[in-house]
Amino acid sequence: MLLKDYPEFHRTIEDIIAEVDKVWWLEKVTGSTPSGRKINATTLTTIRIINGKLVEGWGVHTLKTP
Repeated sequence: MLLKDYPEFHRTIEDIIAEVDKVWWLEKVTGSTPSGRKINATTLTTIRIINGKLVEGWGVHTLKTP
């Protein structure tokens, strides 16, 4: 569904760190809205995994629209 609405959507993981029960990754997102407006975003996501299950997650997102 996301690719249908945003066909130019592209995600790139710039960095990833895993340590004990936590994983952090920095991701760049680019694309355009259905109206053609370009978007650029950066996200930093942290998750915590216990016994193979995701138990917590946080994210910080910045969105730039030129």
